[in-house]
Amino acid sequence: MERTAQPSPLLRVRGLSKTFDGVRVVDDFALDVRAGEAWGLVGTNGCGKSTVIKMLSGYHRPDPGSEVVLGTDGTAVQLAFVHQDLGLVPTLSLMENLALQQGYSTARGGRIRWREQRHRAQELLDRYGIDARPDTLVARLSTADEALLAMARALSAVHGDARVVLVLDEPTSSLADAEVARVLGAIRTLVADGSSALFVSHRLDEVLEVTDRVCVMRDGRVEATPATAELTHDRLMELMLGRRLAQQTPTVQGVATGAPLVEVRGAGGRRLRNCSLAVRPGEIVGVTGLLGSGKSELGRILAGAQPLATGEYLLDGKPVKLRGPRDAIDRGIAYVPPERRTLGSVAGLTARENLTLPALDGFWRHGRVQRGAERRETARWMERMGVRPPQPEKVMSTFSGGNQQKLVFAKWFRLDPRVLVLDEPTKAVDVGAAHDIYELVVASAERGVAVVLLSSEWEDLPRICHRVVVLDRGTPIAELTRAQLTPDSIAAASHAGAATHAVPGGE
Repeated sequence: MERTAQPSPLLRVRGLSKTFDGVRVVDDFALDVRAGEAWGLVGTNGCGKSTVIKMLSGYHRPDPGSEVVLGTDGTAVQLAFVHQDLGLVPTLSLMENLALQQGYSTARGGRIRWREQRHRAQELLDRYGIDARPDTLVARLSTADEALLAMARALSAVHGDARVVLVLDEPTSSLADAEVARVLGAIRTLVADGSSALFVSHRLDEVLEVTDRVCVMRDGRVEATPATAELTHDRLMELMLGRRLAQQTPTVQGVATGAPLVEVRGAGGRRLRNCSLAVRPGEIVGVTGLLGSGKSELGRILAGAQPLATGEYLLDGKPVKLRGPRDAIDRGIAYVPPERRTLGSVAGLTARENLTLPALDGFWRHGRVQRGAERRETARWMERMGVRPPQPEKVMSTFSGGNQQKLVFAKWFRLDPRVLVLDEPTKAVDVGAAHDIYELVVASAERGVAVVLLSSEWEDLPRICHRVVVLDRGTPIAELTRAQLTPDSIAAASHAGAATHAVPGGE
């Protein structure tokens, strides 16, 4: 039987490797991406995915012998990129952000043709379903429209009839489910038109939904390239981890008893309205809700990062007034914010400097910081948390996302906190790192720490939490006990909105 020849790849990669400081972080990466094909690129944090993308984009120079070929049969092909940091300028208009990629249409003397520029911008906005005018500021867009605008901008630089391979690095990491559907729909349209996509995501269900094949990386090498139709969620995790993960998250046991350790009563803020919450020692209380629910504001108030506008804050049953994060830290309250790069760490400092930043007193001797002691302490915590590579002097921003998050956790765990406030602690980390983080959270609760877990991961909350409080527009509208907790019950309560009977958020 005669076999039909496959079309030539739009992108062919062979022997792509990269070495940093004598360590090969990507080793002999190979991939063929053909027209009309969507590939997933997956792997645990630190497996080399980001380095591959940075080499394809020209940010990193590959090792000698690496080969990247576009249009192997002479077809005009361009690479386009949407990075995890979308690179949009919020204070500029949509039209101006698009012009950063495609340039301005100019007349003689360099005068900008504003009417033509607006027309070109409007065509792109219509094509990608962005319901906004060209003069709208990016700051006013939804997160989904921001991702779509970044796609539109990347593709606007494609010349003539050239095919495109669009590389998307975690474009949906900050999106709610309804918003994700719009981005995945845009990827499908692109591929249906004969171009291709390389889609990087820690959300494996999205990878399974939108791709034709998946490239699985492990320890810098390509582990497998199966057809998506042959995969299940569990099988894909096994390929990524190199082992079977018995369960996606650890499970809490028992019911916490005793008086609340931390509590807010009638809390009000910019979005919160009459919000009450109480957490006992050894209890993990989840707080969730749809976009705009106010859960992150509740986290900031609990951590002393935002003052209460109304209401009362209690520790050990006694009213307190937190004057700021330093006051909260001194009282044993630790806070992991939702954005580790901008809020949870200092990207340009080393792992050592980040780890010891909240409490330098123990390393201060004779008017100077004892860096040797800092390094030893950092190395101990890196080993304990499984941070790779375990290099205290490595700059924070150069670690993978999951390892950065582990370092953020280590920074607080070494202070032995009484209260943990965690806002989206597994955001944009792989399943292996998420499992490790949840194990640490459960272990903390077993030691008597009171944990507030602010999360939109409805699949994980039933296993990790003793109970879950659902917020809507700043107010608790439901409290689900352990016996009631399922992903479906959380989803139903979150979408019920104001129609749900409000219940006390504390007891």
